[in-house]
Amino acid sequence: MASKHDIGWVHVEPVGGSRRTTKCKYYGKVIHGSITRLKQHIAHISGQVEECPRVSVDIVLDNICLILQKKKHTDSGPYYQSMIDTIAEAGLGIKGPMGYQIRNTYWKMRCKSLRSMIYHSSFDTTNIPKTADYMFSLVDKVVEEIGEENVVQVVTDNEASFKAIGMLLIEKRKHLFWSPCAAHYIDLMLEDIASMKQIKKTL
Repeated sequence: MASKHDIGWVHVEPVGGSRRTTKCKYYGKVIHGSITRLKQHIAHISGQVEECPRVSVDIVLDNICLILQKKKHTDSGPYYQSMIDTIAEAGLGIKGPMGYQIRNTYWKMRCKSLRSMIYHSSFDTTNIPKTADYMFSLVDKVVEEIGEENVVQVVTDNEASFKAIGMLLIEKRKHLFWSPCAAHYIDLMLEDIASMKQIKKTL
């Protein structure tokens, strides 16, 4: 049974006076079992319980971090000191990270990375014709490497060949969304505004 001080309780309401049955504050779903199942509901971890469709992305990420942090007690594992001994063989004075560093510094960095942009790859297309088929093959390759189930939306330039790429992509991968970048449209609007007599004179 989870402690009454468990952070997971801020997302639920007990049902019938029992802490074994809870109701999600965001979706109203009643969940039977431990608070862990509720956390999985909030964190969108599939397998045991339905994902909450109304919780915000920030709360989802916070709960993922809490679940991972609880599961990974690396500094208490049976192989932790063995790992440090092996590292120390490289030379005197080498110290492994303390438990609080793993729990605080490294886990905070890992959780923060979930919220940031991730660089995956780049391609040198110098002297290669930028045909729609060729560019589509590059984008499709990236989707394949990441895993189609992990990709929701693809955003591209608004140039004609990229529009063709978008059409080819959503034709092949039915659940993906493709969006042309809005910057092109905004640029055209600003050009039109700047060409207006009153604005042009001011500029």
